[in-house]
Amino acid sequence: ISTFSKMALEIAEIPVPNFLNNQNKQFWWDKELPLLALRNAKPIYDALLIDEYQDFYDNWIKLCLAVCKKYEYNDELRENLFLAGDKVQSIYNPNLDTVWGNLGVHIATEKGDKKRSEFLKLAYRSGKSHIKLALDFLATDEVLARIVSKFYESRESIQSSDNANDKVGLLEGEFSSVVAILEQLISKVGYNPEEILILAPTHKIRDTFYQTLPSHLRDICAVTRDWIEGKVNIVTIHSAKGLESRICIMLS
Repeated sequence: ISTFSKMALEIAEIPVPNFLNNQNKQFWWDKELPLLALRNAKPIYDALLIDEYQDFYDNWIKLCLAVCKKYEYNDELRENLFLAGDKVQSIYNPNLDTVWGNLGVHIATEKGDKKRSEFLKLAYRSGKSHIKLALDFLATDEVLARIVSKFYESRESIQSSDNANDKVGLLEGEFSSVVAILEQLISKVGYNPEEILILAPTHKIRDTFYQTLPSHLRDICAVTRDWIEGKVNIVTIHSAKGLESRICIMLS
C-alpha cells in the first residue's frame, strides 16, 4: 500500500530536489517525477489497485501500467489493473475526460468478454438530503452537470441507505454563530467533541476560525490534517476527504 508519489520516487531512484517555491514543488511531484519514473519503470507487480483514480494524471496511469506484469488474454497482452473512483469527486486533477483507450487501458465491454466496468449506485454513508444537496450544487456548473448526467446515468438512479440523522441545515451569520452552535451541541445537547467535524475551504479560514474561539473551546478543538481523538477536529475540505462524523459544519 503506497501513495503514487512514494511509488514513483522509489522507481525513479532519485532524491527530492530543493525547491525554490511551492509552484515548482507541485509541478515536480505531479509532472516531472512521473516522467522520470517512467524511464526507469519495469513490470514488478502481478496486479495493481488504484483508489481515487479520478485524481490521477495520464502519466500516473501510464506508470501504473508500466509496473504491472502482462498476461495473455484473447491473444493480447494485458495488465491486471483495477480502478476505483468517482469522476465527480475529482479535486486535484481537473481533467474529467480521460480517454482510457489512448492510455492502453481496456475498460469497455468487448464482444465475448465479461463485463469490465461497473457503476455503483448505492451510497452507504450519505443520506437522501445530502445527496440531493450535492447534486443540486453540481448542477449549477454546466460541465459538472454533464458529467453527473453521463457518469451517474441520471441522478434518479442514485440510491441511498436509510439514515435517521440525515439532516442538512443552513446557518447564516459570522463565525460567532458557529461558536454558539458549538456551545449548544457540546454543553446542552451532549455531543462529544470528536463527534463534531468542522470543514474550512482554505487554510486561512480554518486558522482564522480557530483563533476566534473562546479559550475553553480552543482547549477541546484541534487544527489538524489527521483525526485527533477527544477533540473537535477543524480541517480543510481536502484534508477531510474520506472522513465522516455525526455532526459536520462547513464554513464559507
